[in-house]
Amino acid sequence: MGKSTLIKEKLPQDITVISSDEPKLDVELIKKWLLTPAAEKPILFIDEANLLPEGVLEIFEGLYGEPKGVTLAGKFYPVSDAHKVVFAGNFSHYENRVKHDFISRHGNVIEIPPLIDDELRQDVMSPVLQSLKMDKDAENIQSIFLKVYHKVNQDNPDLALTPRNVMNMIYRLHYFTQGGYQNAFKKIEDAAWFSAYEEIRYLVKPVLRKTIKAEMKSVLAGDYKNYKAVLAEKSHHKHPLDSYSDTYAHRTTNRIIRDHLEIREHLLADNQLKSPMQGLLVEGAPGAGKTSMVENHLRDMGYRLITDSDASDKIYYNLSANLTKAIEQLMTAFRTGGVVIINEINTLTHLEPILNAMMSGKFMGQYAHPGFLVIGTQNPISFNFREKLSPAFQNRFLVINTKDYVKNDFLLIADKKKLSKSEAEPVRDLFNEFDKLKDVKEKSVGKKM
Repeated sequence: MGKSTLIKEKLPQDITVISSDEPKLDVELIKKWLLTPAAEKPILFIDEANLLPEGVLEIFEGLYGEPKGVTLAGKFYPVSDAHKVVFAGNFSHYENRVKHDFISRHGNVIEIPPLIDDELRQDVMSPVLQSLKMDKDAENIQSIFLKVYHKVNQDNPDLALTPRNVMNMIYRLHYFTQGGYQNAFKKIEDAAWFSAYEEIRYLVKPVLRKTIKAEMKSVLAGDYKNYKAVLAEKSHHKHPLDSYSDTYAHRTTNRIIRDHLEIREHLLADNQLKSPMQGLLVEGAPGAGKTSMVENHLRDMGYRLITDSDASDKIYYNLSANLTKAIEQLMTAFRTGGVVIINEINTLTHLEPILNAMMSGKFMGQYAHPGFLVIGTQNPISFNFREKLSPAFQNRFLVINTKDYVKNDFLLIADKKKLSKSEAEPVRDLFNEFDKLKDVKEKSVGKKM
């Protein structure tokens, strides 16, 4: 249960909640709250309050005056004791969060504890498993997911898993057992381990990832290698697109991208996707082909860029650099369940509040059409002009880290480009020399440190 859900849907029926789906102070909304009769017990709910600029909450300082009220456009509106304001937000130590002086002076801060296991089982997992007709094995599946959930949140508190991640594990499990990998796993519990691992593999630190992987290998024993072979086979996807080179370094990345897109279509076909699809965030060095990988899979699956003359119902958008056009594209995709690619998403953190609201499923009074999907690409934050995404926002994505090219990738690319081996090998060898120099430099820096 999220903070917004608690306020908007779980309070007693005799309370009137007035809220916006955007993280901003809407004067008309405040006025509506002020004019609501006290008998209706009006609550003004301001979500993501600590994404708002410092100082904007001072408008409510009059609530602590005598007489109590709020001044809007030079007019004073008195309020009753029944008029309440509720702010919600993620922890203030998260990226891009503001510590408001107003809340420091007056705030009655309540930290909502995470759901206990019984709530996760009954309110989050069981309904989804039942809907997907997987409830026969519910107890074992839930135990595996909860084991990973607690292990990550114990050792990785700054980027903790949420009930949303657990639901994504279930969706992936459904695809593994009834979709793209049908009959590949001996037991549904085995597939559950891989489903959970896929959710966290790029989200957590390497040490924790190795720990969880080691436990999975121990549980699956000899079957682990067989399952890895199945995944490796899927990783070597045969693209019919002439422009695509299936490089060694990117085969796992390609498989995860493809799986994610196919999970979306699998759920849509079964009418099981009632909200936006978990986003996809592909990070890697410049020139790694992040956007090309995504677009090649989309085109291979029959999608067309919206600007193409042959655009069909299966369309995707490349977000415009023009802010007005970008908002228009996002709104259209949000309303129609489209796919949006956002390049260099960590240079566009001003869009985070809008995207966060859209990916939660409701924006400006409208609900997302099933299938709405945001795919972001980014270079590492060590590059100039990049900002770290807030943990709350990043948690809405399945994160994939692409590897650097290996030397033999150049032979694959050359073959695709119809170059001879004699033409390609010098390029490969030159790359290898640069790679050696890079390793020497990194070791040298390490010694100095």
